[in-house]
Amino acid sequence: MKGKEYGAAEMGGAGNSHTTFATGTDKGVGVDWYKTAGEDRYNRYVHTEEDTGTGGGVGYLTTFGTGAIRDTSVGKEAYVETISWTAFKKYAEYMTSKKEKYGAGNFKKGITDSSYEESLVRHVQKYLANKYENGSCEPDEDHLSAIVFNAFGLLHNQEQRKNNADYAKE
Repeated sequence: MKGKEYGAAEMGGAGNSHTTFATGTDKGVGVDWYKTAGEDRYNRYVHTEEDTGTGGGVGYLTTFGTGAIRDTSVGKEAYVETISWTAFKKYAEYMTSKKEKYGAGNFKKGITDSSYEESLVRHVQKYLANKYENGSCEPDEDHLSAIVFNAFGLLHNQEQRKNNADYAKE
C-alpha cells in the first residue's frame, strides 16, 4: 500500500525519510506503520489521543521479522553513520600513546579552557606550517589528533559545566 511520503525535514535531518503505509486507530490509540528507506524492517509510531506531538505518545517502535519490538533510532544520535572510524582509531592511538606520560583519563580531572585554547592554536599553526610551508614543526607529532584532543577538551568542559558551573575554571 502506498502511503504518505515523509522527507528529511519531517524526520529530523538528512538521511531520514520514510513512507507511512498504514495508519489505524483502536480505542484511542493510533498506529502509523512505516518503512525507512534502506532498512529491511518495519517501524511504527504508537500514539494516544493525548499525544500532541511533544512526546505524549508511546513513541517510535521497530518490529523485526522475528517479532521482537524495540525503540527506533528516530531522534537519537547516529554514531555509526556520523563518525569516521578510521579517524577514531587514529585518535585512540594518539590518546593511548599519551597515557604513559599523563595517565589514563587525565583530561577528566579538569584542564582549563585557556590551556586547551592555547594548545589548540599551537597545533593548528604547526599542522598548517608543515602542510603548506614545508615546515618542520615537530614533524613526528600527530598535530591533527592534538587539535581534536583540545577541541574535545573544550567540548568536555562545556558539557560538564551544564551540571557544575565551576568545572575546570581558571
